[in-house]
Amino acid sequence: MRGKVALLTCLVFLSVQVFGLYVANFYQDVELPYGLEPVPEENALGFLISGIILFTLLFLSLRHFKVLLRFWFFIAIFSVMSVSLRAFVDEFSSAFVAFWLAVMRMKEGDLFLHDLTEVLLYGGLVSLLYPSFSMLHVIILLLVISAYDIISVFFTKHMMRLAKIQLKTKTFAGIFVPRSKGFAILGGGDLAFPLLFLSVVMREYGYGVAFPLALSTLSLFLLIRLGKEKKAYPAMPFLTLGLLLGFLLLQLFQYPPL
Repeated sequence: MRGKVALLTCLVFLSVQVFGLYVANFYQDVELPYGLEPVPEENALGFLISGIILFTLLFLSLRHFKVLLRFWFFIAIFSVMSVSLRAFVDEFSSAFVAFWLAVMRMKEGDLFLHDLTEVLLYGGLVSLLYPSFSMLHVIILLLVISAYDIISVFFTKHMMRLAKIQLKTKTFAGIFVPRSKGFAILGGGDLAFPLLFLSVVMREYGYGVAFPLALSTLSLFLLIRLGKEKKAYPAMPFLTLGLLLGFLLLQLFQYPPL
């Protein structure tokens, strides 16, 4: 059963990454819609780390204001999903479909619809960020986030409190995979940060992105397959290991930058 859960989780993870890479690649040659601009390059790393801190504080401080928190979350997923879907249809249609999907996700609480919207939204989010990241900066980001993940899960444990707030208010960012008792859960950061790294690799190395993509998926499979049920693990250190080993393979095989 655990192997099946690990496989399904990895398939959804892979779907997020592949779809997100398609969207990121689309915006290499096309301007962002709705008058949006990428984060300024000189502020990208600091902007993202500050955003993570602000996001955490926002959820912890607004946990008693459910309506306000849900409204803010709705605007966030509607906005980035609109950017993602613009890679397939015009601006009006992408905004219309994104609005409908966001409303249905907030209203219905359907597991399939939840994971479907998760697949759709991260490409739009990352497309606002990855043009401003160098290879060095995105590697530094992975290492910082991995350390933060370890601290927040094993020491301060605020990551679990944050997840409980999100689940209670139906504002959880991440994917659910059913298992015998409950769900296997992979948080939004575990989807977004690998995609950000992979998008930068794709920009620099093209199809060489397959190396870190494959090894990060394998590392996630091993984590879920070998980890204990009902125990929370920080996924980012394992994903980062796979991503960086894949990037190392690019260098060992002397895969040429574009």
